[in-house]
Amino acid sequence: MIIYRAKQKNFLEDIEKHQKGLQEKDLLLFLDFDGTLAAIVEHFQDANISDSMRSVLEKLLHRDGCRITIVSGRALSDLKRRINLHRIVYVGNHGFEMQGPGVRFDQKAFPLVRHLYDRVQEKILKRFPGLSGLAFEDKGVTRSIHFRSVAVSSKEAVRLFIKQATREFAERKELIVRWGKEVCELRPPVVWDKGTAVRWLLKPDHADIKAKKTLVFYIGDDDTDEDAFRALRSLAITIHVGQAKTTAARYFLKDVVQVEELLKRLCELKKKGKITC
Repeated sequence: MIIYRAKQKNFLEDIEKHQKGLQEKDLLLFLDFDGTLAAIVEHFQDANISDSMRSVLEKLLHRDGCRITIVSGRALSDLKRRINLHRIVYVGNHGFEMQGPGVRFDQKAFPLVRHLYDRVQEKILKRFPGLSGLAFEDKGVTRSIHFRSVAVSSKEAVRLFIKQATREFAERKELIVRWGKEVCELRPPVVWDKGTAVRWLLKPDHADIKAKKTLVFYIGDDDTDEDAFRALRSLAITIHVGQAKTTAARYFLKDVVQVEELLKRLCELKKKGKITC
């Protein structure tokens, strides 16, 4: 496994050496939502992209040789509502739901798992009845337990109890439990994540990627994006938003502002450059 640390570069400072490729090759952009296109907020329901971010995404969609896929842990319907742009491939629920031009993948075949989600949720609510800031996000095939808004004095106790409440199901391999930024994700017990989903989406483009006719980017900020960074390390320019102590991404960008700046640079390069389609 490749892990990049201190030598990781800010992609904006390294963009010049990629300029010719960015101009002349088709671009496939895979972008996370929370913390990448939209700033992290106290309440997950309040997250939205700015008007300027939406504008640059729309411009990129009208550039020849540019395709965009948004990859998120959010439910597909929620993600589509927050982006609200056509010609994009939307990947929700960490890859369990996908929809867009020429793509439809909707995995709902886990009714028993939902019962286990309910059991975990009941345990947590029984332990912390009426706790302010604790929120459960039912996304159909997955479920998220958010505790970002819980008071600092209670946050560690909540985190430890969630680990306790999910341990037996994880040990019996009845659920997969993944942790993000002050959120716990409950998933079906199958090997499927952002990395495997993106690799699946890239199959039709594999020959062009191998022939270096197409350049792939994956940009994300969360632990769940590490699955994609690892899966794409030989296929893509991988960029972590924020300087993590350890990451499988080759580059970093400081924040959402720099993500938007990069997208604007790509948009300008594709307008000026000679496009090969």
